[in-house]
Amino acid sequence: MREEVVRKVRADKKIDCKPTILDNLKESIDRLSYITNTPIKDVAEALTLLCLESDKVIESLSPHMRRNYTFNNNVFYIGDVKRESLQKLQLQGNTSRITIRFKQQDIEKIKSLAFALDVTPSKCVALLLEFSFKHAEIINSFVKEFIQGNLDKRRMEELEKVIKYIESQNPNQEKFGWVELIQYLFDEVKINSQSITTTLKEWIDKVT
Repeated sequence: MREEVVRKVRADKKIDCKPTILDNLKESIDRLSYITNTPIKDVAEALTLLCLESDKVIESLSPHMRRNYTFNNNVFYIGDVKRESLQKLQLQGNTSRITIRFKQQDIEKIKSLAFALDVTPSKCVALLLEFSFKHAEIINSFVKEFIQGNLDKRRMEELEKVIKYIESQNPNQEKFGWVELIQYLFDEVKINSQSITTTLKEWIDKVT
């Protein structure tokens, strides 16, 4: 009698999630994908995870929680079943489904928030993606992580000095973020997605 072989499931195996989002949101994710030369699914995954760790995003979602939720083990939100579930919220406009792959540990975090909001995990991801573009710090964090991953420590330090200098010269004292930096490079240096890393390095070496 042959012994049955049981295949082991990889601990790092990713699980598909297919949220439905508005087309204009998908287009914005597409643009970030193009700018950073990163696959759309990876951009969407990164934005979702940044939102899951953002106290501002969770705070924005807290009025919609129907069940209790603990954030970062130290902030406790009290849910209320009388609140209407966002699952019933109809998207106004054309929509598309996108495929994102999450690690098991991240899926569990999504499920935990989805449970508190009383929505499906895919709806929860759709909400997080929507909120990612309502909070500038999320997009800035994503762009910063991309830049950090493509620059050596010295250039990164010099780049931060350049940004501080730009802010100091701004008469309106407006915050100059990482998104604005990429936009500046696109406008002034006319870079494209294939040469963004190379051009960024050359630009830093030139101005420092």
